Amino acid sequence: MNATGRSRSDFTPLTAAESHLQAHCKHGTLARFGSSRPTQATFENSIRADFLRFLLLGGDRSAPVHECGVQLAGAYIVGTLDLRSSAVPRSMTLSDCMFSDSPNFTDSKVCGSLVMSGCSSPGLEAERLDVRGAVNLSEYRCFGPMNLRDAQVGGSLYLVRARLNGRKQAALFASRVEIAGSLVMTDLIGLGMVSFQEARISGEVNGRGARLNGKGAIALLFAHAQVDSSVRLSDEFKAKGVVVCLGMKVEGVLDCSNSMFDGKGEKSLFFNEAWVKGNVCLNSAFTAKGSVCCQNARIDGQLNLEDASLNGMGESALDAEGLKLRQDLDMKGDFAAIGEIRLLGARIDGQLVCEGRIEGQQNVALFADGVGVAGGVFFSKGFHALGEVRLVRARIDGQLNFNGGVIDGQGSDALSADGMVLQGDLFLHRGFKATGAFRLMGAQIDGGLMCGKAELEGDEDISLAAARVEVKGQVRLGDGFHAHKAVSFDGARLAGSFDCSRARFADEKKVSLDLEGMHLEGPLILRALDHPLSNATFAGARVGELDDDEDTWGDNIVLNGLDYQSLAASAPVNAAFRVAWLGKQVPALSLVGHPASPGDDFRPQPWRHLQHVFENMGHTAEAREVGVAFERKLRDIGHIGQPPQNWWKWTHPIYTSTARGLHWLYGRLTGFGYRPMQLLVWFLAIWLICAGFYWYAASQQRVFGPSNPLVFQHDAYFDCRPDRGDAWRQANPGLETPPTYYGNGNWYLCQTLREEYTGFSPLAYSLDVLMPLVDLQQESDWAPLVPTPKQGYWDEFISFGWKHFVRLLIWFEILVGWGISLLMVAIVSGLARRSE
Repeated sequence: MNATGRSRSDFTPLTAAESHLQAHCKHGTLARFGSSRPTQATFENSIRADFLRFLLLGGDRSAPVHECGVQLAGAYIVGTLDLRSSAVPRSMTLSDCMFSDSPNFTDSKVCGSLVMSGCSSPGLEAERLDVRGAVNLSEYRCFGPMNLRDAQVGGSLYLVRARLNGRKQAALFASRVEIAGSLVMTDLIGLGMVSFQEARISGEVNGRGARLNGKGAIALLFAHAQVDSSVRLSDEFKAKGVVVCLGMKVEGVLDCSNSMFDGKGEKSLFFNEAWVKGNVCLNSAFTAKGSVCCQNARIDGQLNLEDASLNGMGESALDAEGLKLRQDLDMKGDFAAIGEIRLLGARIDGQLVCEGRIEGQQNVALFADGVGVAGGVFFSKGFHALGEVRLVRARIDGQLNFNGGVIDGQGSDALSADGMVLQGDLFLHRGFKATGAFRLMGAQIDGGLMCGKAELEGDEDISLAAARVEVKGQVRLGDGFHAHKAVSFDGARLAGSFDCSRARFADEKKVSLDLEGMHLEGPLILRALDHPLSNATFAGARVGELDDDEDTWGDNIVLNGLDYQSLAASAPVNAAFRVAWLGKQVPALSLVGHPASPGDDFRPQPWRHLQHVFENMGHTAEAREVGVAFERKLRDIGHIGQPPQNWWKWTHPIYTSTARGLHWLYGRLTGFGYRPMQLLVWFLAIWLICAGFYWYAASQQRVFGPSNPLVFQHDAYFDCRPDRGDAWRQANPGLETPPTYYGNGNWYLCQTLREEYTGFSPLAYSLDVLMPLVDLQQESDWAPLVPTPKQGYWDEFISFGWKHFVRLLIWFEILVGWGISLLMVAIVSGLARRSE
């Protein structure tokens, strides 16, 4: 005995429509009851659901079903088509049919294909449905939940132009569905969530032109799904609600080009931890309202955002933290983002290209701390960031190129790249402009830092902060470079040159250039600057070569500790220019305008170092000029004659005056030891001047006489004595004075004096007195005739004549001679060089 509903006799009498269907089933042809889906049941189109089930399960002998299966179109199915746990032996085609109740395919098995295209029902239950062939639900109208959980489809699943309305529930539940072919849902309209969570799809997912509305929740759910081909949600695909692809694995391309994702206040596209082996295309007018999230995702192709429009709606526009990308990340063309682009810890094996506009949130436009980019980072002329660009501790194996573009830090830094490792060059050129500090502190750059035609407005204090940066190539702040605030390379280590030719630095009363502690192996080039460099510090800097010009230096320059091995061939070596340059220095920029005395601000190292450089370069004359100027500077600022602090205070002015006087004299005589030939000039001048006095004293004043008593007291030379008349009369009292003894005699001009006695020579006498170690027999044979002392000591001061003057002059010349001799010996031996 057959179960109820499994025999033709159970359905007697048949309606006309059922009889018509039975006849077509026998011959395997299509039973059509109208050209379109019916809107109401009539006698001509009504088919009982139980009778349809009877035929679908194979009928019986009196109502056989052809191998082609049941083929029905345009019918109105009355009742519930209940195929639960049933096995449909053949394919079934139910096109353009209207179901009064929700069909139920739970746990059923269809040995062929299942075609229900154009049908309409209050819902569809097909949980764990097993279809050997394809499932075609194209243009299906479902006004309740469609349940395909755990279904297995041997072919493709078609939802082309289907209309699914979950009525306050999900429109489609297809979790864990397994599809051996493709999932085709082009132009699908869904009201309510469409879920393919943990689905397994061997073919392609084609959602071109679909319209999905999650009604405030998830619009499309592909979490942990696996697609062995591509996923295409493109060509005006629209989603209102989150599209979730969390953990999804796609063997091909994820194409969302020319589509719109509206998260309705939430994230728009969420494919965190997904793995896409092809490209991810969010380009060609792709629009997202809500964050696009791909945290810790893996993309073996490129991430293309060309011409995309992203709006994070108060959150990040793109959150790609931890992304692993094997090729390029392109944000080119008319790319626009409202909300920050987050690339924290991302790894990009290709290039990172930014050409569009990013309006960051919370003052950050691009947040890429710790990012790794193998192919270089390029910000082109169309790039405009409103907010900070962060590349802190980033690693870039190519170049970092700001090829035009604008970064406005919105009150924060323009670029933060502290600790960045860059294996290529860093370019700022072609009109690049930054508002806010450009920070490279502690960065390592294996190439060069090339800044030309770039404008860095900076923040309140600094434009370019590159403290402790390491650059293996050259640093060029060249033609067109303009820093409104300070440029700092404090403690930097640079292997190449530092070229600032034709650059423009800050001209305000703040720091313009800070190179404190910089180590530069190549030359420091400061030539043809836009205006003289003022308020700059080079304290403790070490450079290979200093290349400047006469228009380089302004006021308030810190030079203490600046070490340069030489001056460039084109740099001025004029001593007057260099002394004026050293005169512009201040001890520290914080002390500009400090009211303390000049001596408190003096730093000797720049003077000594310039002398050393001049000497090494062979400019000995210039080195001497600098040395002389240095000594004068010391005296001017009170560094000469500083007494020990433990001395009595009343001795301080005496000591200071004496020391300053001797220092002045030392400078006048020898140029502080740097002009030893000047001492010879003084020697000659004193020799000749004293010789002139001696000649006048001897010839006109009769001051000099022989010092040998045998000659001086010999009677034969009586007529030579200046007092010869008086002396003869004293020696010969009472005798008449000979005519030749009248008048005054003169030993110098006396003709009686024998020729073998040394004649008096004023020049030789002056030279003999002046040179203490030389004996010309002048000082030993001739002496001034000085009268004996008076009885009162005061008479020595009030009785003063040529004889006293000559004696004092001889004493003066003796002292000067000893002093000159000692200085000459000291200079020749090198003991009197202040630099030593």
